[in-house]
Amino acid sequence: MNFRRLLALLLCLAVTVGCTLAATAETENAGEDPVLAYLNGEPIRESEVKGLFDYLIEMYSYYGYDMTTEENMSFARGVALNQVVQERLVMAYAKENGLDQFSAEDLAELDRQNGELWEDAIMQYVQTYGTEAEIANPDRLEELRQQAEAFYNKNGDTRETTLESLRQSMITERVQAALAAGAEVSEEDIAENFEARVAEDREYIPDPATYEFYTNYYGYEPTYIPAGFRKVQMLILEADETAMSDFIAVNAKWEEQVNALETDPATASDLDVPATETELEAARQAVLASVKGKLDEISARLAGGTSFEEVMAEYGAPGAEEEPAAADGLMISQDSIIHEPDLISAAFSLENVGDVSEPVVGSYGVCILCYLGDVPEGPVELSEELRTSIYEQLLEELETKIFNETVTVWVEGADLTFTEAGEAWRIPEIPEDATYEAEDE
Repeated sequence: MNFRRLLALLLCLAVTVGCTLAATAETENAGEDPVLAYLNGEPIRESEVKGLFDYLIEMYSYYGYDMTTEENMSFARGVALNQVVQERLVMAYAKENGLDQFSAEDLAELDRQNGELWEDAIMQYVQTYGTEAEIANPDRLEELRQQAEAFYNKNGDTRETTLESLRQSMITERVQAALAAGAEVSEEDIAENFEARVAEDREYIPDPATYEFYTNYYGYEPTYIPAGFRKVQMLILEADETAMSDFIAVNAKWEEQVNALETDPATASDLDVPATETELEAARQAVLASVKGKLDEISARLAGGTSFEEVMAEYGAPGAEEEPAAADGLMISQDSIIHEPDLISAAFSLENVGDVSEPVVGSYGVCILCYLGDVPEGPVELSEELRTSIYEQLLEELETKIFNETVTVWVEGADLTFTEAGEAWRIPEIPEDATYEAEDE
């Protein structure tokens, strides 16, 4: 069994799940809700921990763990009870230090957050189980919304329970901030983190294609730029809609058959209406003809000494000048996985900085490129924006570390006594000779 992996996952989930602390009676003899332990003299009943325990069992069964074994169930029970202990100690600290009070503004903000949370949850249900026609019908939409709320209520989630969870989260954030008051991140910490990021990005993002994959599909901003990029400014002209639609349709057929010939030539003959190079070129020329007047004007303006930036501002498609690449330039490589082949060819046909390409027809319209220069391989600049991002990340990590360490000390120093019924809810010791290999799938 992979003891440490399971325990880490359980603890990670436990600290993210807020449990509403229920009021309990003082005696152990309470029918089907026995006292499992006493924390500083106050009872912890099974009802307080069972919801989280059931959630852990369901969640990690989904992830492939066999949660029917006593080993794994024992871990889940121990983590669930330990979470309740931590929450009580955090709330006790908050009460002692006046951190559990809410102003009118606080309550209004919590109501707003709770409303957004429920609206998102309800619409997710509606969009999953309702058809477009049903959602467009106000009466049917209201029925779906009511069904959604009933569904969540049946599973134990009400607007009251989620509001209480948000209240506890706000209190916990206040406690974390109070415990970490005065914590600082040094400039050396920031520089060290930046250097570590650069080294990691250099190793795992070694080429332009990988760089584009992470930036465009994951929104990640690497701190190291691999060799092979150049920057161009791109002017986009809006072409005739009909001509563009025809070009896109023919080009899609052309690309489909080219891909078929490259991957499985036998399937190329199965295409319904294969496109020809003649048809593709005719569609391209029709697009260019629709903007010929503008192209002639642009050519004359550039020949007369007007800068490419001025031409972009005057002739570019509406909103294009607001794109970041409009001012800074577009990074493009010969192995690009996001740019169209004709655009790549045009970018790398330019030999000297300042050269301007012939018009290129692409899916966005007619493009004209201006070569700004090659992008040097190496680390990005540690800008103020990046520095602030690293600072905030490190500070959050430091505050979390202080909070976790402090709460651990509180738990270790607490008077926690288990009843006979609660013995099964202790976190068991990990055997010294335990093996930690990944479990077989």
